[in-house]
Amino acid sequence: MYNITNLIQDNKLKMAYFEELAKGLYYSTGLGIKVINQDAQELYNYGNSASIIDIFPNALEGFDQYVYKSQAKSINGVNPFTTQYGISYIVAIIANEHQYFGSVLMGPIMLEPVTEQLLNEILISTNLPLTKRSNIKNAYERMSLINHARNYYLCQLLHNILASNVCVTSEMFNPVIENTTVTYEPVEPFLDMQNYDYVLERLFISKVISGDIDNVKILFKDQIKTHYFVNLGTEQLRPIKNNGIMFSTLLSRASIKGGVDPNIALHLADQYISRIEDTFRYSELMVLIEAMVIDFTDHVLQISEVNHVSVVKKVSKYIHAHLSEVIRLNDVADYVDLSPNYFSSLFKREMGIAFADYLNQIRVKESQYLLETTDYSIVDIATATGFNNQNYFTTIFRKHTNTTPKQYRMKVSIK
Repeated sequence: MYNITNLIQDNKLKMAYFEELAKGLYYSTGLGIKVINQDAQELYNYGNSASIIDIFPNALEGFDQYVYKSQAKSINGVNPFTTQYGISYIVAIIANEHQYFGSVLMGPIMLEPVTEQLLNEILISTNLPLTKRSNIKNAYERMSLINHARNYYLCQLLHNILASNVCVTSEMFNPVIENTTVTYEPVEPFLDMQNYDYVLERLFISKVISGDIDNVKILFKDQIKTHYFVNLGTEQLRPIKNNGIMFSTLLSRASIKGGVDPNIALHLADQYISRIEDTFRYSELMVLIEAMVIDFTDHVLQISEVNHVSVVKKVSKYIHAHLSEVIRLNDVADYVDLSPNYFSSLFKREMGIAFADYLNQIRVKESQYLLETTDYSIVDIATATGFNNQNYFTTIFRKHTNTTPKQYRMKVSIK
């Protein structure tokens, strides 16, 4: 429960408060923030949630029932709400015993990985066309995968902020203690967008994903450290800590793309976030953040050094993410940062099959699943699994299964 008097003005949500709240939460967690009123109308949207709603226009269907049930249990609270698409939001309901005023939604997030089977089940249950499968899967992969521990602490974070009775304004303050007298000095907003370097971030993260630990160290010391972790004085460590927490999120995502198990990556991020919060000297904080950068990259490196397993995992992820598109060997080689010739020989050595044959094998397996579990036409299934025409699809399908797609569907339907 929290006191909502500091959140309401003239019987409406105090938007100046929520605009500053949204920016702070977005920059410190990497999650988008949406504010809606009692009629589910969007009042404010900050971060990465807008593009998700473009793909899933009725993503919040059923939210009114969620609010009603939540209010029946308590006046207000913070809990996850999962949509019909499997997407979740961390939701703070703003209400008193008489009236519901609106909600704050942090997300979207995924509470569990989306498997191929689950993706198809969502497409079927929500009547989305199969042709959108690739775009929808890409949208899922852009969302943060949050484990149970991280979900709990994010709920606690949002609850504690709303329960603090401290009205957020455009000026953020940190206490400076001088001879038992507390004064306040304004602090520069963390990660001001004017200083944000997207190109540098992409370069840095690409090196983490590939396990290039030498260049990661160089980039961190020469550019990242001086760009995002400027010493503002011992009294102003909050912006540095916020950036460190943001980088823990970026690094965990990058390491997962590099092949690290999501549970390991997210647990590692949780550990570093806790250690960052418990550090109160700039020099020690920088040693810790650098160690975090190296630790995440080293996890990727260890995986990539074991029989190139990470390359194969990346290739598999790329294929499933772009299954309905034209997939060229050169594009995949570029994706895993290898030359086409080296990638081709490496893949055949590790998998015992040429890349083109492996690609067709994956496409045929996926088409078999769709033939078994959906009523989509054979033409649509051919398109969704990346075959440029039905005749070619039939030829490749017959090569791998000794039967045609039509015969296969009839055979499994009899069973």
